[in-house]
Amino acid sequence: MGLEDFMGVVSGIATIAESIMPESRLQEDLGLDSLDILVLVTEIEDRATGGREMPERMVARMATVRDAFLIYCEMSQWPSGDSDETH
Repeated sequence: MGLEDFMGVVSGIATIAESIMPESRLQEDLGLDSLDILVLVTEIEDRATGGREMPERMVARMATVRDAFLIYCEMSQWPSGDSDETH
C-alpha cells in the first residue's frame, strides 16, 4: 500500500478528514482520540502483518500520518513467524 492509499485509510477514521497530508498530526490536526488511534493501530496490524501486535514503542512514535505510514512500512517487512518482541 502506498502513502496515498494509507491516507485514505486514515481519512476513514479521522474526524476532520478534508485535508489530510503526510505531515498532518493525528490528534491535533485530524481529531483522532485514543479510540481512533487504537482503530488505526489495528488497521496497520491487520494490513501489514495479518494481525500481529504492534509494540507500544511503535505506537508512541505515531504523531503524524507519515509516522504511521512509516510504521506500516516497517511492520510489513517483518518476516513471517518472527516474534513481536524482537521489534
